[in-house]
Amino acid sequence: MKAIAICAAFACAAAAADVASFSIVGLGGRSRTVTVADLQKLPVRELKVPDPHGKQPSVYRGVALAAVLGLVDAPLGEALRGKALASHVQVEAADGYRVAFSLAELDAGVGSTDAIVAFELDGKPLGGELGSFRLVVPTDKRGGRWVRQLVKLSIVEPPRD
Repeated sequence: MKAIAICAAFACAAAAADVASFSIVGLGGRSRTVTVADLQKLPVRELKVPDPHGKQPSVYRGVALAAVLGLVDAPLGEALRGKALASHVQVEAADGYRVAFSLAELDAGVGSTDAIVAFELDGKPLGGELGSFRLVVPTDKRGGRWVRQLVKLSIVEPPRD
């Protein structure tokens, strides 16, 4: 009976390891792992946008990038002032591809860049070549910052003088 309980525990651990996730690193090194379940607790948006590469209309469901950054207390809203205005967000894909956004451009009170961390496409969970999470940036004129296979978000402070 003890062997069955141990095997069941390992099965649960293996199943938990298969849950799709990405990491966020905030200022001061605060970090967090985020799953679809975590994103679904935040305000979810649906965007109908043309895919930047194939140009066919697609419906993505996800959460505003700024709201996701709030999970590690990113300085947004009234806290976005002083040197925080020079901070940026680095987005990293599984293959090492990286893009950046200024923190200010993502704050609705300062900038106008619309970006969501998507977890569904056309009513189905993301997967395959897109990965479990995709950054969708419909306000960009080119698709260079639409990051598939999202694995990490990092808030980077400007260098100290």
